[in-house]
Amino acid sequence: MEAFFDFCVKILAGFLVLFTFKEKLYPSVNKLFIAKIQQPHIDLNMRCDEYDKRCIELTKVIDILMHGQKAILHDRIYGACRFYIDEQGYISLDDLENLDILYKSYIALHGNGLCKKLYGQVCELKHEKEV
Repeated sequence: MEAFFDFCVKILAGFLVLFTFKEKLYPSVNKLFIAKIQQPHIDLNMRCDEYDKRCIELTKVIDILMHGQKAILHDRIYGACRFYIDEQGYISLDDLENLDILYKSYIALHGNGLCKKLYGQVCELKHEKEV
């Protein structure tokens, strides 16, 4: 029982010393806490927020570039298909391979519709060697 009493007295004395010298001890402990623990986390959170904003902006730019690339591929495929179907009436194997590369890139960008139909018609044309 005496050991427990000594323990309680020491705890009480510790609190008494802490509250007595609180004004001298607390500011330095608080400054240390802010400098070593709180401020680095605040700085890290600010950098993460800036990074998130840049990622959102870059995602928008990438979407715009992808739509532009898809539009260019659509125009190029449409023009080439119209030339081979309406004017030339046939296609060489090299031209078909080139058109196939354009078409696969267009499909990878989720293009479809008219170009798919025209590409199918060009693939059915006679090849240069068959003419």
